[in-house]
Amino acid sequence: MSLIKESLEGLGVKCKLNTKDAKTEEASILRLRVGGYDRRKVMFKGWVEVEYFGYNGKEGSFCVMQRDEVCVL
Repeated sequence: MSLIKESLEGLGVKCKLNTKDAKTEEASILRLRVGGYDRRKVMFKGWVEVEYFGYNGKEGSFCVMQRDEVCVL
């Protein structure tokens, strides 16, 4: 998880590990709270979820970025 966090911070993304869901490094889904500005200079906030998987003797991970929905009234 530290490598993912360091990589995102290197791209200018603010990160915070969600300690409520991921108490150990072996948790099935690790979540990071992220925020920053995209290439359009539009602010974003959301979650990055990393989930381990194994298939046919191969190991990997699914990585999903989910933006928060923002309603402007």
